[in-house]
Parts: sequence; C-alpha cells; structure tokens
Amino acid sequence: MTRFFVEGIVRVGEPCEIVGEDARKLKLVMRARVGDELEILDSAGARYRCTIERLDRDALVIPRERLLEPPPARTLRFTLAQGIPKGSKMEYVVEKASELGVARLVPLVTERCIARDCSPGKYERWRRLARSAALQCGRSEPMEIAAPLTLEALLLEAGTYGAILMPWELAPLHSPLPLVRDALAGVESALGLVGPEGGFSAGEAERAAAAGARMLRFGARILRTETAGVVLSAAVLLTVL
Repeated sequence: MTRFFVEGIVRVGEPCEIVGEDARKLKLVMRARVGDELEILDSAGARYRCTIERLDRDALVIPRERLLEPPPARTLRFTLAQGIPKGSKMEYVVEKASELGVARLVPLVTERCIARDCSPGKYERWRRLARSAALQCGRSEPMEIAAPLTLEALLLEAGTYGAILMPWELAPLHSPLPLVRDALAGVESALGLVGPEGGFSAGEAERAAAAGARMLRFGARILRTETAGVVLSAAVLLTVL
C-alpha cells in the first residue's frame, strides 16, 4: 500500500492533507482516485490506513484505522559519516543509506575532500531524497541529514557511540564481517566513518583510532567512496538482522 509522511499528530477520523510534491506524485504518478486507500505516518511515527476524500492540488485524506507495527527484534541506531564526494555521488549514498536503515547521515569534511559544497539548496535536495527513499522502502521515518562536520568535530562525539567503524585502505587485510559483528555486539548506537575520493590521511586514521575507531578493510580492492559507504551500511544491516 502506498505510504506518505504528514506533519503533526494524526487522529482517527480527523481529516489531514497531503501537500506539495507528495500530492503531485499521488495524483500524476500513482494515478490515485477518490476512495483509494493509502497509509500515512505522522510526526510521532504512528501509521494509519486512510481513504482519499478529495484529490486536486492537494489531497484530503481521512484516517480510518491506526496500524500497529510489530516490535523489532533489535534496534541499532547507525550514523554514517560520509566524506563529501564530487558531483552527484552523495545523492546515491543518501538513497541507498536510507534503504539500508541508516538513522543519520553526516556530510563529512576531511583533509582530502575536493568537494566541500553543502549549500542550502543541495542540503535540501538530500533531505528530499531521504524522504522519498523512506517512502519507497517502507521506513517509519526519514533518515536524518545532519549539518556538515569536520572529522575533528565529529570525533568529539565519539563517546556517545557504542562503536566506531572506519574503512581504510591501509588497514590490515582481514574478513570484515566478524570484526563488525564483534564491534556491534550489545551496542545501541554506532558510527561509520567513510573518507572522500582520496581516502583518509594517515593522521586522520590515527586520530580516529585514538578515539576508539576499529579499522576495516573490504578485501584487496579499493572501493569508491560512494561504494564504501553503502557496503559499510549493508554490513551493519546484515550484522544486526
């Protein structure tokens, strides 16, 4: 069933609106009609089955029933700090990280970042992509897009995470999944650090290790930055299933 996010708190029987790009998608892409059913999620993460009552520029829907989510077997809040890549590569990372269950994505500024542009327009586009990806994959809330941080500033938060993982091409060659599984055992939050196109410098790796980061290496090949972020997120997902 089609799912959309709405602002505010929803109550059964009280009309609410789907507006803007979501309303346009509902009408022109999904070809919805008055009387069709869909799901909405409100700002508290509650899920409702609704009926479309009116569909023009905006959509008026009536919540008919609150739907209960089954409790997850385990929750892990994973933050991916992605070195800002060139061009539109971050858009790919935003979409795939959202699909893989990353809770928060931090655009990371490092010594070797070529692209450092986090203009309001680009930041807003990343937020829209995260929201769209959440709707597509059935998440209960969009992935948070944080304000950009330098590696030094992010490492000041190291103590708030149960584990820190850092793929680095100069780390010892080993099978990464057992290390990830061991690092995440029993923790409720974790941080992943991914460098930009040029990778992390030796000094950055040393500072991250001193802050408690575990170094990973995904085989003998060097992955592109956007690939590394997705592979790390997938490894975390597979470990906590």
